[in-house]
Amino acid sequence: MLRFTRANWYRFGSAKRPFTRFYATEPEKNERLANLGSTIQVLQDNIPLLLTKNLPYEIIHPDICFCLFPETHGIQAAGFKTYNTMVKLLQLATRSLLLPNRSQLMILAMYMNKDDKDPQLQVNWRSISPDRATPQPIDPFSNPLSIFQPGQIIKSLGMMPDEYPIIAGSFEFRFDRDCDKIVYHCIRDVEYLHRPSAEPVITN
Repeated sequence: MLRFTRANWYRFGSAKRPFTRFYATEPEKNERLANLGSTIQVLQDNIPLLLTKNLPYEIIHPDICFCLFPETHGIQAAGFKTYNTMVKLLQLATRSLLLPNRSQLMILAMYMNKDDKDPQLQVNWRSISPDRATPQPIDPFSNPLSIFQPGQIIKSLGMMPDEYPIIAGSFEFRFDRDCDKIVYHCIRDVEYLHRPSAEPVITN
């Protein structure tokens, strides 16, 4: 399990101004960095269960904005209660219509932007069958592949599963001023992957 220490966070900054040095000059900025690390750790622990369990309310801002499929539908909702309701509806629809009931999400990669004042986190993921053994833990920040589509990420990591169907996509999270609550959650780049059909046999 990845734990957020000063050594971990050093990697996310530039060579001239590491990410940690921005927060090392003032106590308030150090506190924001600590809060951000804790919040992301909570996300990393809870995203695998997001098909059956909502994120902890402690890290959700009362006025959170929820964005769904901005590329095609651009559905948006605001407020904690509306957010929780929409997530529960998505969970129910996914388990009832698309995936086995006890499916979970596997984190493929996490990417943190370098904007010190407005940090954003992107999480690339795919579903995993309940019948499959627990996957080996990975360092999600070791594969910052946010520039690819989720299906390409799966193939590039050599993780195309034997089980079908699966869902792959990405989450985008933005945080409040103190970096301890999520103010924006977006679900995007979602792909529904079916089992490949057998090649037709051509006879002369």
